[in-house]
Amino acid sequence: MKQSGVPRSRYLSITPAKEFQISHFRKREFVPYILEGCRDKEKAFCNWMDRDVLFAKEVQRQCEENKYLSIINDGGVGVDELVNRVAAHFGFY
Repeated sequence: MKQSGVPRSRYLSITPAKEFQISHFRKREFVPYILEGCRDKEKAFCNWMDRDVLFAKEVQRQCEENKYLSIINDGGVGVDELVNRVAAHFGFY
């Protein structure tokens, strides 16, 4: 975002905590279809989640380095509170 000239006030990142992502992805209806052709579906799922966790950590690292707001969603904050944080960041109230 910084390289593209996006000001800090116009961007924020919400990334899932590892446990949150895994527990919610396991419930998604499309996951079995994605893993359909895999011999070891559990290993494929774990690899997929590991990749996504590494991506989230990199996004968080870059946000911290460039002073962009980064929110890690671990499920401990209610949706309303999360929406309020986003709205406040973008100056909607």
